[in-house]
Amino acid sequence: MSELPQKQQQPPPPPPPPPLPPHNSNSNSNSNSNSSNSNNRNILPNGEPGRQRDDFFYRQSLERKREKNKIAARIKRTRKKQRLEALELREKELSERRQLLENELRLSRLSNRTRPRSSSSSFFCDADDVTGAEDEAAVSVEARAEVLQGLCHEVRAVCAQAQGAIDTLTDMRRELSALFDVLE
Repeated sequence: MSELPQKQQQPPPPPPPPPLPPHNSNSNSNSNSNSSNSNNRNILPNGEPGRQRDDFFYRQSLERKREKNKIAARIKRTRKKQRLEALELREKELSERRQLLENELRLSRLSNRTRPRSSSSSFFCDADDVTGAEDEAAVSVEARAEVLQGLCHEVRAVCAQAQGAIDTLTDMRRELSALFDVLE
């Protein structure tokens, strides 16, 4: 009987330890490689562990990125240059168009000054027809034709005056050459 109470007083046996991973004979090399792996790990901004990049591959990726940026910058410069050339060409076209319009305006003003107006004609209308039956384009062509005819007459008159002056100068040269022949 005395044995029974002693058995009840003994504490129960401790639970068995958790099973260990299988052991290799290279346990020292594993621990060294694990420590070197932990040294190569970085903590990324999102909190995840990351490995350091190998210098060669990292430099290659940086070089690719630089090349890509250079190409993008070259393309950007080329496109900007093309846009500027297109704008300069457009500016040149617009200035030529402006010059043409200014010349047309001068012609129309000249035709309005030289063409006789009736009292019934409107200031804003090229047509002298009160009924408005004439087409504006036809009137514009007629007005330009009249202006050109007037200019042709003026040019002919100036040419006739110039021819008269040329004839006079030719006569004077003959007289002077004859005079110099006599003086020599």
